[in-house]
Amino acid sequence: MDDTVKVLIATFSGFIVAFLAEPVKIYFQNKSRKENIQSAIYGEMFHNYVILKSFIADTNTGDDIEKFMKFFKYSVRTECYKFALSQETALFYQLTESTPINGMYAFLLGVLDFSAEEKNKKQFDPEQLASQYLEAFSSAVEIGIIKKKILRKAIGKKTFQIFFESQK
Repeated sequence: MDDTVKVLIATFSGFIVAFLAEPVKIYFQNKSRKENIQSAIYGEMFHNYVILKSFIADTNTGDDIEKFMKFFKYSVRTECYKFALSQETALFYQLTESTPINGMYAFLLGVLDFSAEEKNKKQFDPEQLASQYLEAFSSAVEIGIIKKKILRKAIGKKTFQIFFESQK
């Protein structure tokens, strides 16, 4: 075989390998990014769970709507969720749990959007609102909507163990 044919075969095979490898590379990159999105959102949701659970334990805050709103505004986190929706929209909606996550965050964002006037007109019960989020999150973990393996990775094994034991 002469050298020109060898060079053409090597070039052609290199092109074929690169052509086939690119979709595989993209698949693994997207898989990794989806896992990072899940881990970040799960960690953020768990943070909100802990914050709202501590709010319920603090009976002094529960009686005052303004204290609750200040506490809620500065303690509840939504950055990972907002980032996923704005920067990784397609990947976020590939998650099987995207709809329940949207529901839980819609609740949190809705509470943040209440005006003082609306709070006084409606029967605004901060403790009940916090309890609803806690129940939704606990149920989502319990029935497997939120994947326990990824939650454990996001919050740490020991914290996960404490959380899971407190759910019994």
